[in-house]
Amino acid sequence: MGRLFWKFFLWIWIAQLFAVLAIGSSIWLKDRNQAMLSRHVELGPPASFVLDAAESLLHTSGSEGLRRLLLQNPKESLFALDSADRDILGREVDSATLQQVREMQEQNRYPRAIRTIEAADGTRWLVYAGKRRPPHKDGMHGPAGASEPQAGRHGGPRSDLPRFPFLPMFFAAIASLVSAGILAWHFSRPIHHLRSAFDAVASGQLSTRVGFTDSRWRDELHDLGHDFNRMAARLEELVEGQRRLLHDVSHELRSPLARLQVAVGLARQRPERTESSLERIERESMRMDALIGELLTLSRLEAGMAGAMEDTLNIGELVSSITDDAHFEAQSQGKHVVLIDRSHAMVLGRSELLHSAIENVVRNAIRHTAAGTAIEIHVDDDPLRHEVRIAVRDHGGGLPEAELTAIFRPFVKGSSSAGRSGNHGLGLAIAQRVVHAHGGSISAVNAQGGGLAVEIVLPTMDKR
Repeated sequence: MGRLFWKFFLWIWIAQLFAVLAIGSSIWLKDRNQAMLSRHVELGPPASFVLDAAESLLHTSGSEGLRRLLLQNPKESLFALDSADRDILGREVDSATLQQVREMQEQNRYPRAIRTIEAADGTRWLVYAGKRRPPHKDGMHGPAGASEPQAGRHGGPRSDLPRFPFLPMFFAAIASLVSAGILAWHFSRPIHHLRSAFDAVASGQLSTRVGFTDSRWRDELHDLGHDFNRMAARLEELVEGQRRLLHDVSHELRSPLARLQVAVGLARQRPERTESSLERIERESMRMDALIGELLTLSRLEAGMAGAMEDTLNIGELVSSITDDAHFEAQSQGKHVVLIDRSHAMVLGRSELLHSAIENVVRNAIRHTAAGTAIEIHVDDDPLRHEVRIAVRDHGGGLPEAELTAIFRPFVKGSSSAGRSGNHGLGLAIAQRVVHAHGGSISAVNAQGGGLAVEIVLPTMDKR
């Protein structure tokens, strides 16, 4: 067991011991006080009957009537005390008993056995019934409620007082010891697992997960374990993405670099073809420059460096401008770009980023649509959801279902892109990061009748 377990265990056990001691002592003191009081005062049902009769007599005949009744019955153990604590018959009253009776009367405890009664003559009396004590050796009863000698060391009236509950409190301490151990184990075990998991992740084992998140008893510790698993999964995904990105960048750069080396070698070996070699070198340099530019853009977006979203954009005008440029370029390939629906919804963001994202989607559609077909662009807004949708559909061969989400990862090219040059597989990845930076979403589905449809959803200004 670790130090945390023992800290939990000791503090829980100490707290429970104090609780056991406090509760046991309070119950013992209560029982002891009641036992001491009941030695002199009748607290049971007989006292209620006697006090009911005394109360009736005080209300009808006053204090003098009660005095005459008690004088006629000298063995009666009823006490009536005035405001100066003097008995109605002048009997001596034990001071300790009187103090306890006063405390019980102020706390309104035993209202049937201890009462304050107002007589018919206006006087107020504290009335209670004293207990009859066994006769003394001379055969006479002691005065009820009067003071009595202290008990000897070998017995006497104090022997009926309750003893301190050592044995029950001992068993309660043992039970608290067991429960403290169980509670400490319950709290320290998941924390120990979390510590081990953090050590494993710190040493590079990013696949580490904690296994107590499936318990039926959900609490903050299990939520913490669930958050750790999500954190570890995200770290693993990011690290794996960085590795894959480094591999893909190396692969993408290797081909143009190889062609550059070949072009330089041909220029040296065949000087008469220097001009064509320079054209190849220029073309490959431009391709590498474009690739590096896209990588820098992707890196800034993934690092959250998209900048302030302060431009107010008319999404219809932005898409219309992109459509005109794309249609002009597509005509040389025998293809068309058509804007069918147009919305004038306003979006808050960065103009150059959104222009690049939508243009990447449209260019990707031009690349894959069949010759002689048109790229269809729909822009419509949803006032209830405060969103605007931009749908770009081509008439190509579509994609397998497994590739519909993978095409938004860097350097992932769909199966329909096999053999095509000039595509690094970064356009849709950049588009996804831009859309996410604007609080939107992007998805791809196979359209009915063939082709791929990419939909971009952006929040409008009234939603923000």
